[in-house]
Order: sequence, then C-alpha cells, then structure tokens
Amino acid sequence: MAMKKAFGLPASASQGDYAGRAAFAIKMPLTEVRQRLRAVLVDCTAMDAQRIQFKVQAAMTAHELWMLRSDLYECVARHHSQSEAARRINDLLPCFDGWLPSRQLVRI
Repeated sequence: MAMKKAFGLPASASQGDYAGRAAFAIKMPLTEVRQRLRAVLVDCTAMDAQRIQFKVQAAMTAHELWMLRSDLYECVARHHSQSEAARRINDLLPCFDGWLPSRQLVRI
C-alpha cells in the first residue's frame, strides 16, 4: 500500500498484477537478449543453427525472441542432449523479466 502511494500506482495494481510490476521491472536491453539467445547456439554449427541465428537477429520484439525458444531447444537437443537444451533454455528466463508476464516465464 505504501509503495502504491509513494509511486503513484493505482489502487487496483497489486503485487501479483503484471501491469503494476511492469513499471518497476528493469528490462534487459533487446540487444543483450539477442546476444544471450545466440550464445545458446555457440557450439552448434549445423545449418539449422545458422538459420535460427538469423531468426534471432531478425526478431523485432521480446515476444518474437521468446517464441524462438522451441527452435533453440530443438537445435541444442539435436547437437547435445535434451537435458542440456533444457538447462540452456531455462538459463534464458531472467532475460525476459519485465518483457513478459511472469506467468509465461516457466521452466522446461
């Protein structure tokens, strides 16, 4: 309640409300999010990895980058293992804090 008064949040904005938290979330710059996604494929050199790298670079929004996770997962799983792919994808979750509702930021 004190934060609502101090920061001028509407009374309807609660701690669990995404709209209320979005004003305070520190978002990672999209350029850094792109770099982190590309780093997931650093040791995957096949043509499919290059195609995904291009998609990452072409994505214009955090939501578009978020939607590429399944492509990243499949590529890493083919080159390494499913457990390694899941670990790498889960490590990306903090990149999307503030960009997406927390209910979407779930681990694999």
